[in-house]
Amino acid sequence: MIENQYVQSIREIRLMVTYDCNGRCRHCLSIQRKQTGCIPAKTAAAIICNLAQQIQLEKVTMFGGEPLLYPDTVEAVCRAAKQAGIQSSLITNGGLWRDADDMQTQAELLLSLAPDEIILAVDTFHMEFIPLIRPYIFAGILKDKGYSGLKLRPLWVKDRGDENIFNQETRECLRTFEHLQIPIDPGLVIQPEGSGQRYIERFYQKGQLNDAFRCGSLAGTQSLSQPASITIQPNGDVTVCNFTIGNIYQNDPETILEEYDPGKDPAMAALISDGLKGLIGYMEEAGIMLNPNEYYSVCGLCSALQRMRRQGAAVVKENERQEWQNKQ
Repeated sequence: MIENQYVQSIREIRLMVTYDCNGRCRHCLSIQRKQTGCIPAKTAAAIICNLAQQIQLEKVTMFGGEPLLYPDTVEAVCRAAKQAGIQSSLITNGGLWRDADDMQTQAELLLSLAPDEIILAVDTFHMEFIPLIRPYIFAGILKDKGYSGLKLRPLWVKDRGDENIFNQETRECLRTFEHLQIPIDPGLVIQPEGSGQRYIERFYQKGQLNDAFRCGSLAGTQSLSQPASITIQPNGDVTVCNFTIGNIYQNDPETILEEYDPGKDPAMAALISDGLKGLIGYMEEAGIMLNPNEYYSVCGLCSALQRMRRQGAAVVKENERQEWQNKQ
C-alpha cells in the first residue's frame, strides 16, 4: 500500500480516455487539443488494477472527448474495475452511433459490460452538434433492456437557477426525457474559458474573486493536500485540479502518488496556506504578470497560471535542446 499521507483520501480515478469527439461543443476545452488517440486499453486496465491494490479506490470515471470512440479502452476499464471490486462510470453524449444496427451494437456492448453508471450529457451545448433525438433513442433502448444506471447530466451557465437563454434551452432538452424517468444529476456550471468564452462571458463578472477561497471549499474544486480524485489525461499527465503531478509514460502511477507532495510546488503550497491571497503573493514573487481582476474565478486565474508555467517550461526545454545541438 502507498503510505504517502497526501494520497490517503483518493477514492476516484477520472480517466480522460481521449480528447477526440464526434461533437464540437463550443464550451469544451477538449476540442482545442491537437493530440488525437487515446489511453491504450492495456495501459488503462493496468492502472486501475494496480492502483486498486495501493489505495482505497472506490470508483473510476471515464470521460472525454467521447470515450466510446475507443470502445476497447472502455471495455478494458469496465472489466478491470469489476476485477478490482470498484465502481465504473461512463460519461457519453450518447450520439456516436451511425445507424440502428450500430446503436444496437453499442447498447449491447454497454449492457454486457454493465458499468455501474452511464451518464448522458444532455444540454443545449451538446445538442447544437448532436441532435437530441440521438441520445434520447439511445437512452430509451438502454431503459427498455433493463439497464438501471442511467443519469442525465446537464451543463449550466452562471448557476443552475439562473434564467439565461442557455439554461432555458437546457431545461427544454431535459423535458424531452421526462417520460423515460431518468434521474437528473445536479450538473456542472461551466466557466468562461477558452474558445467558448465569448459565448457566455456576458453572464459572468470579472474580478469578483472570493478572498476567502480555499481549494475544496467550492463545488468543482478539491483539497490539494487531501485530494478525493486524480485525473489521467490522454497524453499521460496525472493531475490534481489544474496541477500536473506526473506522467504515466515517464513514471508508473504508484511512484507518482508515492512522491506527491503539494508542499514542493510553490503555487500549491501558497494556495494551501493562504488561498487566493497566497496565490497572488506567489505570482508577485515569481514575477508572473497576471491581473486577478481580469479573471472570472480563482480557478480561471489558476488555470492561466498553469498555462504560463507550462509554456515557460517548454521554452526552457527548447533552450536546453538548442544548447545541446550547438555543442555537437
